[in-house]
Amino acid sequence: MSGEARVGSSEETELRAPGARGDDPGHDSRPVVANRDVLERRVGGEVLLLRRAGDHELQRLAGVTAATWLVLDRPALVADLVAEAVEVAAGVADPAVVESAVRGAVQVLLEADLIHRVVDEDDEVGR
Repeated sequence: MSGEARVGSSEETELRAPGARGDDPGHDSRPVVANRDVLERRVGGEVLLLRRAGDHELQRLAGVTAATWLVLDRPALVADLVAEAVEVAAGVADPAVVESAVRGAVQVLLEADLIHRVVDEDDEVGR
């Protein structure tokens, strides 16, 4: 994570997907979904997130990470997220680069505990 700054009494952290890292969250066949305890506000091309409980750290998402977050109000397989992004970016970006960016974004969101793997049918609702 990079770009930490103080905002009022909350900390703000900018979450960005890494470049072509070796992370591959797609090997887990369970869908991912956004956590329910997160407040969301879109600001231009970014998404600001704040957990309802916990450390009150403001998270700022941009680019592929923000786009990935926005579609995870319902469970989705990482492979489906990649396929959709590759289709949207056809002719604009190399499919391998798009795949790496989406998988990296999923990994960042998982590590920040903003999304989780669906464990049972109760997780199907998302946020």
